[in-house]
Amino acid sequence: MIEALDIPAPPIPGLRFRRYGGTAEHAEMHRVHQAVAAANGIDEAITLEQFNIGYANQVNCDKERDIVLAEVDGTLVAYSRVFWQDLVEGGRSYENFGFVLPDWRRRGIGTALHRHNEARLREIASTHEGVEPKVFSSEGADLDVGNDLLLRNDGYEVARYFYEMVVEPLDGIVAPPMPEGIELRPVTRDQYRQIWDAEAQAFRDHWGEAEWTEENWHEFEEDPTHADSSLWRVGWDGDEIAGVIRTVVPV
Repeated sequence: MIEALDIPAPPIPGLRFRRYGGTAEHAEMHRVHQAVAAANGIDEAITLEQFNIGYANQVNCDKERDIVLAEVDGTLVAYSRVFWQDLVEGGRSYENFGFVLPDWRRRGIGTALHRHNEARLREIASTHEGVEPKVFSSEGADLDVGNDLLLRNDGYEVARYFYEMVVEPLDGIVAPPMPEGIELRPVTRDQYRQIWDAEAQAFRDHWGEAEWTEENWHEFEEDPTHADSSLWRVGWDGDEIAGVIRTVVPV
């Protein structure tokens, strides 16, 4: 029997919060995740296989305590997850995310999960002595107005924006010549770790960047979209990587 959680909740008949029960939960969690992405205008979908790989390689997340599922009459309508990460620039961020099915938004479920998550993160942070600064962090899509209001009303401030850009058509794109001394070579599987290490190094001066971990590497290595590297472009300066562009086709 999976433990129920006593989380202050809105008066919704049949609503129940409970702990995560392992990989058997993933198909329903993935269903919620994809419905939320579609409602938020996010075109890039992830497969259940990728979802499983991501959860198999979680970092600084006690899945039994840091994931919460919300059901109504036994059907999953929302879930949330927290974790923390060390930042390259120093300090730690305590991350708080939730996903609520569009038909169940604006009923208080997301607020209940958010408040529970913050309490859990404060508990975790209290055991991290000698670490400064410590910050709460979250993110959301522009179209998820309720999430935006919830975070702003709880004192979160916008720190940065990310943009998804599309170019059409792809015909007629001409590759400029490589700089002198830089050579493009076909990518082979045995180069993947060196490519990943080069990317990790390149992002170390990216604002707010977290330290890359071995779990991140395993997720990269196992990602099915990386089976075909024919569209990747890696510039080599002798035996050293000078730059990487990875283009992938969703599976």
